[in-house]
Amino acid sequence: MQKPMQMLFLVFLLLLSPSQVVASDMSDADAAYNKSDYVEAFQLYQKAANQGYPKAQFELGRMYFFGQGVHQDYAEAGKWFHKAVEEGNLHALYELGLMYYNGDGVPLNYGEAFKWYRKAAEQGDAEAQFELARMYYNGRGVPQDYGETSNWCRRAAKQGHATAQCCLGAMYSFGVCVPQDYAKAVKWLSKAAEQGEAGAQSCLGDRYYDGKGVPQDYVKAVKWYRKAAEQGDVNAQNNLGTMYYYGQGVPLGYAEAIKWYRKAAEQGQADAQYNLGFMYARGDVVIQSGEDAADWFYKAGIAFLKAKQKEDALMCVQKIQGLKSILHLEVPNYFLAKQLMQKIHSEGSTATTSPEKVSMQSLTR
Repeated sequence: MQKPMQMLFLVFLLLLSPSQVVASDMSDADAAYNKSDYVEAFQLYQKAANQGYPKAQFELGRMYFFGQGVHQDYAEAGKWFHKAVEEGNLHALYELGLMYYNGDGVPLNYGEAFKWYRKAAEQGDAEAQFELARMYYNGRGVPQDYGETSNWCRRAAKQGHATAQCCLGAMYSFGVCVPQDYAKAVKWLSKAAEQGEAGAQSCLGDRYYDGKGVPQDYVKAVKWYRKAAEQGDVNAQNNLGTMYYYGQGVPLGYAEAIKWYRKAAEQGQADAQYNLGFMYARGDVVIQSGEDAADWFYKAGIAFLKAKQKEDALMCVQKIQGLKSILHLEVPNYFLAKQLMQKIHSEGSTATTSPEKVSMQSLTR
């Protein structure tokens, strides 16, 4: 004979609706996932998914996609995303678009990616709206259309999508897809910067540096450059170095300048590499070294060449040559000037001027 408490528990279970049981499983699954107990989370999501719960189907698809708690299986991920879509899960639409965009478990198909992104975007998914903007901008899966680019980017930005806000701000800064409008640029860059978007913080620093859209303010420029630089943004690191080099918005400090230049240069930022070469040529804080200067000018030249900035690459050749002919330094690696010139000639492209960049110009250029 069952005890009273056991009978009460049985009655309680019988009274629970299936949705309540699934909700309980989902709660437990979410808790397990947040604790990185992926095996337990997978089992609980699978149980709920098999009962037709769309969020569980979506989460199960993600776990198959990333191989969390189960062997990675793109085909299974796609299967569960499709099931979730059939049950009305909005986020699964985006995930299917992403799979077709990258060719994960399915043949790469921009047209299919666009179809799924569009379905999600029209239902208000900000991430999908931003991806639509990118596809319209690049003409992938759809004819290139800058009007649609700005339309979908703006819709995502209005929902608080930080990257979309940053891109919209950049569009207004440079007059790409929209008429140039620095005030609107600052508006959207500020929104993204406040959310911690490093690219927006760097661009906002530029607006305060050049006084476009806001009163010129070097202190605020430094503030935003620093925030972006500390997140690893190479343009901001170079620009912060330049602020220290000239003492703009901060006390003059060659040691800080070279610190930030080096951080950016080691990540391949051409202006920072050029600036390091300049500092080694002059002996600013560092020991004057023709060899080190030539090395950094060469690296900068290669980076400029990759960016199709042939005139800047040629300037690096001239700087290496000037180390010996003008500064009369010992340059054991002087041959780098010849090597760089050969690479420039082999590029076979016409000389181009430096495009307007987010980063400021290099020292003395």
